[in-house]
Amino acid sequence: VGGVLTPTFRGLAGGEGKILLIVDGVEQNDDLYGAPVIGQRYAAATIRRVEILRGPGSARYGGNAMLAVVKVFTKGAEVDGVEASLQSTSSARHQTNELWSFAGGAEIDDWTLSVSGHVDRGVKSTGAYTSPAGSTFALEDSSDLDSASLRLGAACRGFAARLQYDDQ
Repeated sequence: VGGVLTPTFRGLAGGEGKILLIVDGVEQNDDLYGAPVIGQRYAAATIRRVEILRGPGSARYGGNAMLAVVKVFTKGAEVDGVEASLQSTSSARHQTNELWSFAGGAEIDDWTLSVSGHVDRGVKSTGAYTSPAGSTFALEDSSDLDSASLRLGAACRGFAARLQYDDQ
């Protein structure tokens, strides 16, 4: 879990299972520490709505909801077609991040179909890390931030199914 990005809520760190993250009805906290890891995992262009339930929600949502519950709803059938975006950023240190994201959906007869996802390629740092003991380690080739996700959904007459793939 070294170097992961987790949210804070009202000044309190939520990385130890204190904030529950739910995306399209599926809990996203990691199984080992209960951390809601968010860094490089979700593309803002694929998000339709975010709901934040403040305060303890453990009685309703379980032990990972001590500070808050964050519900994220991705785009899907309301797009009625497909939308895609590409973002590319560069820094003075020649760092480049590229983010491809897409979302779409359709209603066919009684079926509602949705798809969303992203592919993100980047580098966290091109600098060097110097330990307290004085040894130096180049981060350029070992701090990749590559991630990808795919979310598929289908619903028909009260039946709903979701498939989610994440590569972090």
